[in-house]
Amino acid sequence: MSNIITIDTITIKQDSEGRFCLNDFHKAAGGNPNHAPAQFFRTDTAQALITELSNCAEMHITPWLAQRGFNGGTYVVRELVFAYAMWVSPAFHLKVIRAYDRLQTQGVAVADHAAADLLKNPLKYLEAIIGQAKELQAQLDVAQPKAAVLDAVVADKRVDNFLMLPRTVDYIEALEEAYPNFQGLLIQAQRVGRVGQSGT
Repeated sequence: MSNIITIDTITIKQDSEGRFCLNDFHKAAGGNPNHAPAQFFRTDTAQALITELSNCAEMHITPWLAQRGFNGGTYVVRELVFAYAMWVSPAFHLKVIRAYDRLQTQGVAVADHAAADLLKNPLKYLEAIIGQAKELQAQLDVAQPKAAVLDAVVADKRVDNFLMLPRTVDYIEALEEAYPNFQGLLIQAQRVGRVGQSGT
């Protein structure tokens, strides 16, 4: 994986869609139970932002996704990361903005106060990065064939395929149950299915 953010010695995981693990940001913010992701999602601001992101035409993935199991957690898009950081504190918000800026310009972001530990223990960080890269590649290997099938159905614009698309969505919902990271493609298929059904 080429894009890594580290804040307060915590490496922030990303899922195959590029969403960031909010639980890792919570750890980096100090782990205060009052700042837990679940508390953030109870706020009106978070709910309004999620609704706005979900209705945004440019948003082709689910804005947030809860994953279970190994490396599970709540994964969110960049906009929700910034909103969460602002909700925690101005100081943490600034740390996150600076880390994201470093990520965009350098491909890797290390927090100022984590630099000394990184220099002393580079293998610890490298192992975490390699582990994340392997996990993301495995997720991509599973999702790419399914994405190719969906792309083929969506790309064929014949009327009979638009009529088939709602059945395709049912099939994808079954796939989603087996593969939780498949939600982003499901949203795209549902949007296209609604367009096909309405005749627009």
